[in-house]
Amino acid sequence: METDRGCKKKEKPEAGGKRLQITNPKPFSNLDVTKVLAARYPERAGVLPTKLDTTKYDEKTGLPKEGLFEIDASQANKLLGLKYKPFDVSVGELFDSLRELEVKEGKL
Repeated sequence: METDRGCKKKEKPEAGGKRLQITNPKPFSNLDVTKVLAARYPERAGVLPTKLDTTKYDEKTGLPKEGLFEIDASQANKLLGLKYKPFDVSVGELFDSLRELEVKEGKL
């Protein structure tokens, strides 16, 4: 099944043959994710981290030292003209989907 992004890439000849990062360009940390989850699932807020532990961020773990994940998606944005959902919506929808799977499998 082809995604909208794949279709856009085929429609734009200037994007052909280029490897593009398809991601929201705003940097985020694991703590940003937990804040979204705590707001969306207040019943689970007590088990989520409340501060960013940057001691685990280094080259061995593959996590950025500043604790922020940042990917340069400017080329994809420029060539394909993509518009992204807000970060909290994307994270929330992902975890809603995971939660549905847990319920379906009887794990929740």
